[in-house]
Amino acid sequence: MAGNNTLFPHETLELKDLLSSDLIIAKKLEQKISMVQDGELKAYIERCLSTKKDSIKAIQAFSGAGESSNQQGS
Repeated sequence: MAGNNTLFPHETLELKDLLSSDLIIAKKLEQKISMVQDGELKAYIERCLSTKKDSIKAIQAFSGAGESSNQQGS
């Protein structure tokens, strides 16, 4: 990584892929949590969802996506 907080093109693509994957997983977890009846399993899924949301926020903060969402028009 460059020292001036810029990302190389391949790093940007990898971050986009990771962010996309995390978003899809978070959406699936949110959709399926209402179907779960078991309290212990529901708590586990909620923890997973929370962790996934934290990961999404961290990626956005690192890449600056939170401040200027969709700079490149993805």
